[in-house]
Amino acid sequence: EIGVRLVGSEMCIRDRSIYGRYIRISGDNPANGLTFHCQETGETYTVRPDELLYNTASRLIVCPTFPLTEGSWTLTVTTQYSRNRHLTQVPRKATLRFQVIDPMQE
Repeated sequence: EIGVRLVGSEMCIRDRSIYGRYIRISGDNPANGLTFHCQETGETYTVRPDELLYNTASRLIVCPTFPLTEGSWTLTVTTQYSRNRHLTQVPRKATLRFQVIDPMQE
């Protein structure tokens, strides 16, 4: 089981850091990577491991090439990485739900 939390910098809106344990995206399964799903529009965006700016066991940095529009989102992290650095045969997943809000409306 892996846990994740999303941290966005107010100074740099485009870059997003994802923190967790054993979340490094590795393995050859095509499902490995990040998936962002917008609840309002139904759109799904995938980020492949080679598109990550930073990919370690405890932190991922992604610079989305798609709009993170206002609303409810679901982030799914899929990886075969494990604590002992041997890849798992079946990818593991963690899901995080988060809200994107317009800072001008606060």
